[in-house]
Amino acid sequence: MIRIPLSRGQTGFFYLFSLLLLLTLGIASPRLSFARNLTGRLGAGFANDWANSTSSQPVPVLSGKYHLSRELAVSGNVGASIGDGSDQFTLGGKFYRNVIMEPLLNFYLGGGAGWLKDGTDSGVEFKGFFGSEFFFQGLESLGFSFEAGIRGTTLGDSFNLSFTGELFNAGVHFYF
Repeated sequence: MIRIPLSRGQTGFFYLFSLLLLLTLGIASPRLSFARNLTGRLGAGFANDWANSTSSQPVPVLSGKYHLSRELAVSGNVGASIGDGSDQFTLGGKFYRNVIMEPLLNFYLGGGAGWLKDGTDSGVEFKGFFGSEFFFQGLESLGFSFEAGIRGTTLGDSFNLSFTGELFNAGVHFYF
């Protein structure tokens, strides 16, 4: 055992520094030994987390999610709601970084951008979010996700900065 002689003040600093270092390493490096390995798998499903999708006029999007590695994934989203003179379209993409991985749960951070059309107005959306995707025992190919975060949206001449997840931003993907 190696002993490092420390004075009383240095001991407190040493323990605090060690604790912060361990917490940082624990958050920054995922626990890969327990993670559900989705590397190279494509998930097909839906999501409802873009600004032109509201409870009164939903625009669910078809979503394809591909896992580049255990830690990184990307998705493409396309959706439409046509009728009653207020056509709505969504075309976007997102990236994900898994930060905590459990056998049946991945907690991630991510960002995204998309083009939106709502009636006669069109614009773009940028978002940052956190979320989780979980799986049930026996249904390991079916992932359910929930997200919350912040987004900036321009539609027409207006700009809106809002929190997402105020009610229910969810998605479901089946992994092949």
